[in-house]
Amino acid sequence: MEDKKQENNFKFGLFLKQENVTEKIFSADLYNPVVRYSVNIREMIPKIIGSLQGVLQSKSKDLTFVDDHDYNSLEFYKSLCEINNLDYFKLKVPVQYPKSTVGPDTKHYQKRGGTEFKFGLYINANTIVERNFYVDNYNPESRFSLELIDAVNLIVENIKNYLKNSDLNHMWDDYKIINTYGLNIQQVRELSRERRDEFLRKIGDYNFIERVRIDYNKQPEFTV
Repeated sequence: MEDKKQENNFKFGLFLKQENVTEKIFSADLYNPVVRYSVNIREMIPKIIGSLQGVLQSKSKDLTFVDDHDYNSLEFYKSLCEINNLDYFKLKVPVQYPKSTVGPDTKHYQKRGGTEFKFGLYINANTIVERNFYVDNYNPESRFSLELIDAVNLIVENIKNYLKNSDLNHMWDDYKIINTYGLNIQQVRELSRERRDEFLRKIGDYNFIERVRIDYNKQPEFTV
C-alpha cells in the first residue's frame, strides 16, 4: 500500500488566554522547502498587531455580524449560550491583564490595563512566531465580526505574498549559483544554508569562483 504523502500546512491563529478565537490554515507545500522552513515576518509584526487591535477595540455599532447569507454569528453564539444555560453577559466580559514596564528608575514603574491576546504563525506542529499584545477597551463582541475575519484574511494574504516573493528570490538565487559556479540543480539543493549564503555573497570573487568550479569538476557528474 502506497504511503500517503504528508501535507505541510501553515496556521495563523489568534488567542485570548488559552482559547482559540480564530485561525486560518493554508498550504505550505506550495513553497520551496528552504523558504517554508525559514520564514521571518518580523517586519510585519507591528502592522499585524495594529490591524487586530483596531478591530478588537471597535464598538459594536461599527462592526458587521451578518454575512451575505444572512448568517448572524453573534446571535448564533448567544443562542448557544441560552441552549447550554450559560450567561452570555458574564462570558462576554473579559479578564483584564495589566501590562507592566519598568524603567531605569523604579519610581517610573507603570502599569497599563488591557486585555492580553496572542497571535501565532505555525507550520505543522512547530511555532514560527508568537507575540502577546494588549487591547485597550476590548469589545468582546468584536470576535464575532466579519471585520475580524477580513483582518485575519488580509494578514494571511500578506504572509502568502511574502512567501511567494521569497520563493521567487530563492529560484533566482539557484539560477545565479548554477550559472556562476557551473553546478547542477541537485548540487545546489545539497548545499548547506551557510555554504549557499557564501556562494551568493562571493559571486563577484573570481578566485573563489574558480576554486569552486575546480573542486566540483572533480566530482562525478550528476545523472538522472
